[in-house]
Amino acid sequence: MALTAKERMAKWRAKQRENPEAHEEYKQRERERNYRRRDKGEFKSVSKITPREHRLAKSKWRKHSADYRQRKKAVTSLLTPPNSPDPNVEVIPQLAEDLKPAEGVAQGEEEMIEQSAIVQMLN
Repeated sequence: MALTAKERMAKWRAKQRENPEAHEEYKQRERERNYRRRDKGEFKSVSKITPREHRLAKSKWRKHSADYRQRKKAVTSLLTPPNSPDPNVEVIPQLAEDLKPAEGVAQGEEEMIEQSAIVQMLN
């Protein structure tokens, strides 16, 4: 089976770090490459950009961070098993039929109505 990109990169990094001299040489080449890119104007350091460019960059950073957090939360929620039911709460089988939503209730509100009815019955 083929390796994923993450696995290939980890394997390459491990091999790269086995030889410290080659690793230092690689890091030096990358530094020089970044200096050339900066001199060409492919990117600027934060201290060299205008306030407007900085605001735009910060808004991009915020959006990307929020997207990352949302993806991470979604993955975590998928991998986390659901909570076990509370053994002290009596389950009422007739409850589902009694709590049918009224006509014209939005789809998301149905769940809230069911939950509030359960809480009222338990109190």
